[in-house]
Amino acid sequence: MTRPTMRFVPVKSVAQQDLQALQRVRERLMKARTALINETRWLLHEYDIIVPQGAATYSLRPGLVVMFTYHPMLQCSFFHGGHP
Repeated sequence: MTRPTMRFVPVKSVAQQDLQALQRVRERLMKARTALINETRWLLHEYDIIVPQGAATYSLRPGLVVMFTYHPMLQCSFFHGGHP
């Protein structure tokens, strides 16, 4: 029995499959990066440090790690296990 409404798709080439796999990996990396940025923004906000949204903010601020290291409240409570 044939199905007149059924459409068949051509088999993908190896190159197409590779490209699709790379796109899926890239998408997972982008989601993980977004989650990490959001988590970092939340943590900084807890200490009244407001960082604008967007990944470009982090790439334009190489001093963000330095700020984490030398901010007095973050230094004693987060990095050294002490209390503020």
